[in-house]
Amino acid sequence: LWVQLAELGPLNGAGGDGAGGIRPPTSEDFVIPAYQNTSLEPGAPGHTPPMGTLQAGTAYAWRIRAHYGADGGAGAWSESGTFATPAPQPGTVTLLQPAPGASRTSLRPDFVWSDDPVAVRYELELALASDVTVVLPPEEVFRNPLYRVDTLTAPAWQLPLGESLNHQTSYMWRVRGVSSGGAGQWSDASGFTTSAAPPAAPDLLAPEPDAAGVSLTPEFEWSPVEGATGYRLELSLN
Repeated sequence: LWVQLAELGPLNGAGGDGAGGIRPPTSEDFVIPAYQNTSLEPGAPGHTPPMGTLQAGTAYAWRIRAHYGADGGAGAWSESGTFATPAPQPGTVTLLQPAPGASRTSLRPDFVWSDDPVAVRYELELALASDVTVVLPPEEVFRNPLYRVDTLTAPAWQLPLGESLNHQTSYMWRVRGVSSGGAGQWSDASGFTTSAAPPAAPDLLAPEPDAAGVSLTPEFEWSPVEGATGYRLELSLN
């Protein structure tokens, strides 16, 4: 038996129909076959090409014919069969920004992760975090995420316009790549905490507004502000 294997091309390239299909093979495809074996035993129930012969995400055609007689004559080729190998799945991306464990993060941070050459899009999930989150499995943490975005074509994302995170709140997020071969593994979840809310403005107590005859070394007083760790005072000519 004599078997030939011809490469028709990538499914989403010249070998496909633009929609992931397989084009019909021609005799020219077998002029220089991707693989052939001319010495298969007649009683063999099948044949497996060597490892590395086939490429991921590629369409192939194959055909077989029989040898006969002492002089090694060959019969007609069978009709060509076609098949395609699955496209490769993306690898696991690395979350870059916000950095793991970051604090005082903006309420509208830029989410950035490593690019994957195989991925055609990315899925991102963002969830609230708590003290117990670190010991929960990811399936529980992201069961009801605040955001689930699955149409990202670049390795970056920001919250929709007009939306922001809450002050002094902990969050966890993760990303995975998706290709025509399926979804890759989720990245390790990464956590961060947003910045605290800015303190309220204090009330000026002394000197009183529009006070006259104030000492050249006055004592300035104002109302305390909850949560403040310090104050900044500015004085200008009126």
